[in-house]
Amino acid sequence: IDVLKLSGIDDFTDYAVIDGGPMMGPVMKDLSGYISKKNKGFIILPKRHPLIAKKSTTLEQARRVNKATCEQCRMCTDLCPRYLLGHNMQPHKMMRAQNYFTGDLAGTELAQLCCQCNLCELFSCPAGLHPKMANLFFKGLQQQEGIRYQREKDVFEPRSMRPYRQVPSKRLIARLGLHDFDQPAPMSEETVTPNVIRISTRQHVGAPAVPTVSVGAHVEAGQKIGEIAGLGAPIHASVSGTVTAVEPRPYPGGNKVMSVVIENDFQDTFGSDLTPHPDYSKLTADEIVEIIKEAGVTGMGGAGFPTHVKISSGIGKVDTLILNGAECEPYITADHRLMLEQGERVIGGARILMQAFGLQSATIGVEANKPDAIEHLQAL
Repeated sequence: IDVLKLSGIDDFTDYAVIDGGPMMGPVMKDLSGYISKKNKGFIILPKRHPLIAKKSTTLEQARRVNKATCEQCRMCTDLCPRYLLGHNMQPHKMMRAQNYFTGDLAGTELAQLCCQCNLCELFSCPAGLHPKMANLFFKGLQQQEGIRYQREKDVFEPRSMRPYRQVPSKRLIARLGLHDFDQPAPMSEETVTPNVIRISTRQHVGAPAVPTVSVGAHVEAGQKIGEIAGLGAPIHASVSGTVTAVEPRPYPGGNKVMSVVIENDFQDTFGSDLTPHPDYSKLTADEIVEIIKEAGVTGMGGAGFPTHVKISSGIGKVDTLILNGAECEPYITADHRLMLEQGERVIGGARILMQAFGLQSATIGVEANKPDAIEHLQAL
């Protein structure tokens, strides 16, 4: 809540908060949680805003509305990004299957191809229905039955109509009801120094980290306070201070998650667990992976997939390295700011990955609407 109050709003009684972007970000159920590795931004809107109402629709509500209203115009499929890329994702078929569902899941496996980008629900459907929810309905049933989609080919060709069916960002923003908020927003530096820090053990896909500190222990900034348990990543203290609790605490999603609570001593004493290596060019691929693993690096997407696992799976196989500098949806600016403010580190990270994969070059993909980031990276 301390971060949210930087917006100038003190009382959130009449407001709702979207964790992430307006398309895929969920409406937060509880604002008493705290920032994690995966948070890229928050959108604050009045609770009466149509986007909040749409995102607050339950699976059962969506099923009833879909069954009563869908006219099979197939606009959800014709504008679906995955369908246009050549995949067999056809939301209109899942709407039809849900409307006449008798319990037989045959033919519904393609729902697993849905990336939940929400374009079908928030832009494509002229009736404002819920194709993504139809996909989720069948995904849930298939997961219960252990059914997995089996792809029929390995190479996909974009459909011929793809260049003519891409959605302009300005039109998307208008459809989301955010046009009035689409104003220049100069960057401002803000520092938050809370008295108490709560660090979740679940900031990644897989199993939560296992706390390695106990109540009363003194920790230093950068010290490991949670160890990997299976697929996952360790967690580290962000400040120095004293551990006052190791217990379940509210998480941004609304549930309670095992957390380490640290009383900040405001000394910012840095520990030795994350000591930089002086020369990455002398490291082997395995050593690089181990350093990344111990640093707890994860992806910034919704899942927060552990980076060391991704890199390990590509060693000896990768022949092309592409860094994704494209923002996934409107009002997400974390990658843009990172390229502008820490471009040297972005390029340094690329060089470290080149070392791990044994490559001589890498490509950074940046959207054309970010010329300042392109110019800055090219100048380095």
